[in-house]
Amino acid sequence: MTWIAIACGLAFAVLLYRHLMKMAQHTVLLSITGVLAVVPGWFAWRTHQLEERLADAVQEISGVADAEVDCQGFLREFRLDNNLGEVQFGRDGTPSQTAGLRASVCDHLSDWLDSDKSTPSEDQIVAVHVLTHEAMHVAGITDERSAECQAMQSDARMAESLGATPRQAQTLATRYAMQVYPRMPSGYTSPGCSEDGEYDLTPGDGVWP
Repeated sequence: MTWIAIACGLAFAVLLYRHLMKMAQHTVLLSITGVLAVVPGWFAWRTHQLEERLADAVQEISGVADAEVDCQGFLREFRLDNNLGEVQFGRDGTPSQTAGLRASVCDHLSDWLDSDKSTPSEDQIVAVHVLTHEAMHVAGITDERSAECQAMQSDARMAESLGATPRQAQTLATRYAMQVYPRMPSGYTSPGCSEDGEYDLTPGDGVWP
């Protein structure tokens, strides 16, 4: 009887061990599944918060109360054109109220927003400007040269709207005008985009951009 009891005890122990192992594996699988579900949800929430903050700024600069921002996501980053942002226009020329931004632009904007904004990288400066440029399109400006020049003159306002100090905002706008704008493709630049030029929004005031 003793050996039978021992054998039964060992059999029970083996069965219990196998059951516990299965439960442990099940727990691990549940944990992995939970992580896989939570992580994308966290990133989606974070992106939504960023889009809301950027949309508030676009609404202020464009004057379009319902303007939105769409950070287009990693999978949509692989595209043939080089556009960093876009606003769709209808056949009648009516602009969409949504400014689409590439994921990389949103990443640079997020990094700049989380910084003290005193020493932005060129990528961050360009990202702020892209947001301003698309705000010009949301406002109804279809011509790229005009949108680019008006955006350049509105970059300081955009930067302030996003939390920069007036000095930081003006420095950012000046760096874009001096370092980036001269390298833009010809379809985006114009001799009239200069102080007191055709596209100067406030000629004669001695302020540029």
